Amino acid sequence: MSTAALTVESLAVSRQNTPLARGIDLQVEPGAITVVIGSNGSGKSAVLAGIAGALPVSAGHVRLGGTDLGRMSRWRRARLGLCLVEQGRAVFGGLTARD
Repeated sequence: MSTAALTVESLAVSRQNTPLARGIDLQVEPGAITVVIGSNGSGKSAVLAGIAGALPVSAGHVRLGGTDLGRMSRWRRARLGLCLVEQGRAVFGGLTARD
């Protein structure tokens, strides 16, 4: 687990020149549980994918501690402790809810 705060400032995410989310500000402290809530199609997954580096950020900043993640690859972000596990990918298929 990272011991650095995650800060998102004025984030905008788009895919193939189509805006998916914009103006997102978020601060997550180490050890905190944070929930992103919204209706279908509101951009929740796009925001999380942008933070994790799975989608390009068209504006704003994502920082982990004092490190600006900017154009850092998702693989380097994962090494810093920041990653996105998407629904339905069977990543943890062999585990039970208790595990």
